[in-house]
Amino acid sequence: MPGYYDEKVHSKVILYDLIKEYGSLQYEQVKQFMRIDESWLKNNISYLKKRGRLCHKENELKIQKDITTDVTLQRCFWVLVDLAENIECHFKGTFPLYIIFFINGKAYEVYYCASGNETVVVHMIEHYRDAEHARTLIVLEEESQMQKIRLSDVVFCMVSEKGEVTYYE
Repeated sequence: MPGYYDEKVHSKVILYDLIKEYGSLQYEQVKQFMRIDESWLKNNISYLKKRGRLCHKENELKIQKDITTDVTLQRCFWVLVDLAENIECHFKGTFPLYIIFFINGKAYEVYYCASGNETVVVHMIEHYRDAEHARTLIVLEEESQMQKIRLSDVVFCMVSEKGEVTYYE
């Protein structure tokens, strides 16, 4: 039926597509990112589970039960959650670029730098980023890493276990 739009079906598709894009996310990340009611989320998770489209175990939502949880990606996703209200679109990247998103037509790249990998990550960022067109955010494990990363136009982020993001310029 042309022009037909069912908001309930559309919302389930958005939920499914979000988890499919990232493979696995924490329940709380999905809830906060989508800014949705908990009862709606639980009902739709149940709906997708019954149809074999989603796996939900404890705090984890996965597209397939055998997918390995990418803790680093989930940590970077908290930056997306923190800025969700303004995000126009987003995509999963590949190491060390974990997420690309757009706000007001401007690109943002979220990188992750494990402690001890500063030199490798700096080299890769210098090689791949387009500083004129994208803003670079680097999620760090420790504040002391900031002195080891010599890049211009970078925002450093620290993400707590509860998903609270702190930014440093």
